Amino acid sequence: VANWIDSDGLLEGILTLRMAEFGGDGPAPDLGARGRVVELDELERAVPGLRRVSAPERAVELAGRRAAYLRRLPEGTN
Repeated sequence: VANWIDSDGLLEGILTLRMAEFGGDGPAPDLGARGRVVELDELERAVPGLRRVSAPERAVELAGRRAAYLRRLPEGTN
């Protein structure tokens, strides 16, 4: 699922939405974002045909995200 949020066990969080570069007419009047919590056992029904990833695939994805995050920090460049 695009922009899937992995809570890593946390029960609360903050979601920030950033939009920019709308062009000369500005954003569409109906522009918005939606989110929802879906229980794991309801995932297939909520998002039919969802491509699943294996644990090794997910580990590679998370390692890439971690490396990208650390590149933004001064201590991550050492």
